[in-house]
Amino acid sequence: MNTCKAALRIAWQHKLYLLIYMVGLGTLMLVMGSSAISSNDGSGSGVDSFQVATPRIAVINTDGGALGDGLRDYLAQTSTIVTLHDDAQSLQDAVARNDVDLIATIPAGYSSRFEEAAANGERPPTINTAVSYTSGKGSLAKIDVDGYFTQLRNTLSSGLRADMTSAVDYTVQQGARSDLRAGITVVQTKSQSGKSLSNGFGMVMKLSIYPLFTALTVCVSLLIGVFNSRETSRRITASPLRSFIFSGQQLLACLLIGLICWVLYSGATLALIAPHNPGFSALSPGEVALPVITQLVFTLVAIAFGYMLGQFRISTSAANGIAVALGLVLMFTSGAAFDPSVMPEVMVILGKLTPGWWFSVSVDQALGISTASHTGASLSGWFQALGLVAAFGFAFLCVGLAAGRFRTTHPGTMAPAVTQLTELG
Repeated sequence: MNTCKAALRIAWQHKLYLLIYMVGLGTLMLVMGSSAISSNDGSGSGVDSFQVATPRIAVINTDGGALGDGLRDYLAQTSTIVTLHDDAQSLQDAVARNDVDLIATIPAGYSSRFEEAAANGERPPTINTAVSYTSGKGSLAKIDVDGYFTQLRNTLSSGLRADMTSAVDYTVQQGARSDLRAGITVVQTKSQSGKSLSNGFGMVMKLSIYPLFTALTVCVSLLIGVFNSRETSRRITASPLRSFIFSGQQLLACLLIGLICWVLYSGATLALIAPHNPGFSALSPGEVALPVITQLVFTLVAIAFGYMLGQFRISTSAANGIAVALGLVLMFTSGAAFDPSVMPEVMVILGKLTPGWWFSVSVDQALGISTASHTGASLSGWFQALGLVAAFGFAFLCVGLAAGRFRTTHPGTMAPAVTQLTELG
């Protein structure tokens, strides 16, 4: 296990790459995805209420009768009553300064005209109203004013209450019983809550493409590149250690690094959804476990790709460039950053040629979201997409092993060029 320990020490000496790519980019992706989880609470017990805005209303009772006082009491159940002086300047200033949303003025003699119209079955006369120009609450409050006069007219016309005072009292009492101030309650069912949390959880899992692929590609290729340097390769070739044992220990060290990255990211993701999924009330254990397994397989694919690059002896700067560029391509063509339904056809075709697309499809099939929103969650669909992701990793590993085998069996190809001096004369 000396080779594995040496590989881990090399990786620790270059831990800055893990901090930049895995911790830095991983934190960024988690912050981006946490907003989706927080806005879609999956607890299944959350209740949101929509409260109607309270308008500010002034009632000017020039008539001085019970009808105006009743209007004030009726509107006080749903509005804030504002007291204004009954003069033109005060009313104009209140509207100009937006101190009120609605001013209702009952003219003198209105009660008798209203009572006469109700007795004859005619349409009652209108009152003077002034609505604020900056808010729609005044226009909505005017509906309550019309409702008051409609109920009062019906009460008088039906003979339920003979005189104006008793009719007004009855109308105000009916308004109080109907609970006009009650808000609109929106109750989210468990299935709806689970679907909301599935979307947020799936988004965070799919965004792991970038930090995992970039960090592991850079770190693994750098690690393998150190062992494949010319001086180190000569010593390894001359050692009695068999090549497959040496390669196996290298891969073991790479797997340990990859598992650490996977545990960090998946653990942070599960910590994000834990407050919204107590006791698996919104997402079942299977719905949580399948995307995590998909992420583990993708981690192995990233390790295999980094191993392949390292076997080709590319420089550290080149590995950084390839990892960052391909990481962005995977994220933007896989459906992690954008919904596939809004992506151009070219990007979809390109994405299907990469493991990132099938990684996202596997997560979708596990949770029944995005590309699987119409068909729902499917275990067979998840397994098929996961198999394609694993196939990419197997192909990368085979290419890397073939490159390493070729270099071992053809040591002359890695011998440094030697300048030979020739004597003349």
